[in-house]
Amino acid sequence: MRGERRRPTPHLGAQLHARNRYRRAPPDFFALAAQYPSFRQYVRNVNDEKQMAALAWDDPFAVRELTKTLLLHDFQLQWEMPIDRLCPPDLLLDANVDPFAAADSNATSATDSSASTHEPIRGIDVGTGASCIYALLGARLNDWRFVATEIDAESFASAQANVARNALGDRISVRKVATTQLLLEPLAQAHDQRRSAETTYHFAMCNPPFFGDMSEADTNPQASCMGSASEMVFPGGEVAFVGHMIADSLVLRTRVLWYTSMVGRKASLRRILAALREQQVPHMRTTEFFQGRTKRWGVAWTFSAALASDTSASSYKVLGKRKEAHRRREMAFAVPFASGSDGGCATLREVVDRVREFAARDPSVVIDVSGGGTDDSEDEDEDAGAGEAKHDRDDAAALDDNYAFFRIQSAASADNDASGNAFQGRVEISSDAAAATRGFEVTVAYEGGARGAFWKAADALKAATVRSGRQWRRRRLVERQDDTGEDAQQHP
Repeated sequence: MRGERRRPTPHLGAQLHARNRYRRAPPDFFALAAQYPSFRQYVRNVNDEKQMAALAWDDPFAVRELTKTLLLHDFQLQWEMPIDRLCPPDLLLDANVDPFAAADSNATSATDSSASTHEPIRGIDVGTGASCIYALLGARLNDWRFVATEIDAESFASAQANVARNALGDRISVRKVATTQLLLEPLAQAHDQRRSAETTYHFAMCNPPFFGDMSEADTNPQASCMGSASEMVFPGGEVAFVGHMIADSLVLRTRVLWYTSMVGRKASLRRILAALREQQVPHMRTTEFFQGRTKRWGVAWTFSAALASDTSASSYKVLGKRKEAHRRREMAFAVPFASGSDGGCATLREVVDRVREFAARDPSVVIDVSGGGTDDSEDEDEDAGAGEAKHDRDDAAALDDNYAFFRIQSAASADNDASGNAFQGRVEISSDAAAATRGFEVTVAYEGGARGAFWKAADALKAATVRSGRQWRRRRLVERQDDTGEDAQQHP
């Protein structure tokens, strides 16, 4: 609940976006205080000998002054905002620069994939706030063009003033909106202002109100948290807010190339992805942002297949990691030593020969002993001596007395596999003192491709190697019957 004491969490600064300028060089409060008198009054625990100082993070005036100082010092931006609005120090130090860098990756991807790269990158900042921070940074650092929207009158006026202070009016258009048509309304205004209705925007970005009502806000008592109700609360919370963005995207489709939003709760991310799937949005991505001791999530979607296939855009699969971690990656089994055991082998070479025989019988599987090409040692050579020499060369590349290594893959490669069943893996066979009681140790490991097809082949390989399948049981039964018959003939 709001103001409730909670367990401290570890700082996640080391996991900031790779392009965040503060990842390896956090702000030096001592040096900033020496250079900016207006900031000096807010630092504490000053140690002149060690040249160190701390900030009163629980003081909203100190937090606002830090933001103002950093924007001027590192980004050459003049900036002011009311004290009762959300202040973005975390956004500068962690949150805003991270999604800004992620948006940069997606925008660059969109530009590279578009027909013309001469047009400037255009973005939409949904709910820009009094700080107008995304648009200011994008315009100053990358010369991007922005449509920045705001519903609150005081925040709208503050955002306009920040744009004017920095003479960025030719790059940032701040627009007052009144409806939940988060994208359609400001773009309709652009059309009314005679900007082409066909203008393409490379991305839309959003940091939505996280809460459905103020009672949901879990404020860290050790930090300052100022903000108006419109900045922090929306009926239905962030899921409903992003839902309006999804609805608009279904109308605009590829007029905006990437739709993106920050998400405050992982549970909300699941619901947003479910809503996107329900609307049959074809391409989605997720990522993570690390903000001091807080982790946030990001979601992006596009209707462009070309952009979705571009791996240069920022992406990280957030959900499904636990399931992926528990997926079967390898299988190990033992082939008993031959002594008194049906299906056992006396030497490691016999185990290898069984793997070769399996591949020779199954046309859908290819075994590569050398590691660089297919194993065709089963081919019959007219010159028996040449065949034996080739067999020895293959074994020398991947086999010794205690270890053998194979590559296993589908006969059809991923490039020419129409069925979608191409796979790759490896087989390792070992024998050492530790395994002497079990037998020869065989490990089959999945490396990529169609999982179902791989494990079907792996199970068949296991059955052929330990000779546990039905055909091998029948063969052993026939052999026993033949042996019994021979004994009866020898001893009437």
